[in-house]
Amino acid sequence: HISQWNEDADEDNEVRIETKRLVRFRLCPSDACSEESSAGCSKNYGSYIVDMSTFVYEFLYAQSGYQEYNCDQYEQTCLDECGDDDNACLYQCYYNLDMLYCYEGDDDAKVEEIDMLDYAQCAQYVPQNGDDDQNDGDDQAEQEYYIGPYCGDQGGEIKFGLFTDNTCTTFSSGGTSLFEDMSGYELPYSSDSVATNACVSCGEDDD
Repeated sequence: HISQWNEDADEDNEVRIETKRLVRFRLCPSDACSEESSAGCSKNYGSYIVDMSTFVYEFLYAQSGYQEYNCDQYEQTCLDECGDDDNACLYQCYYNLDMLYCYEGDDDAKVEEIDMLDYAQCAQYVPQNGDDDQNDGDDQAEQEYYIGPYCGDQGGEIKFGLFTDNTCTTFSSGGTSLFEDMSGYELPYSSDSVATNACVSCGEDDD
């Protein structure tokens, strides 16, 4: 990442020096991409550098389409095996397929999580429970919070964090545990990286 002057800073309490985050990635031949290497491939590749927010949005959007396709393909398989009301069996079926993202569980007990696509670009987070009394110990109860991606593990990972400014430069002193206190669940991709060493196809799945 790099630091640069924040041209949109108008108020005295706004961040003057913001963090600009970039991502470098490779497009590898489909028959040469290796998940054993963090570089993916060593020849015949294209190397690109883009704004992190752009990369995260496009990556999550493609991932969502890929997962939706998989769920459509295997939904009937699990329904034939379990029926539509045996949640334990459905969970195990999707677990065995490494597709737990397809498992919807008990709708009455399910917590509606935020859509991370909405936070690929740093955006304000407003707790759905409307609890304005939460604070991170060094701010007023009226403190505004923002969610956005950042470089983790010395640049080897992309994670989401909780920030106190609209450029997602200043981390909340309460960390992501504060988000969990406000929402009731862990902030997605706060522990695991958005992107991994897995090779991701750029092509469209057949209908």
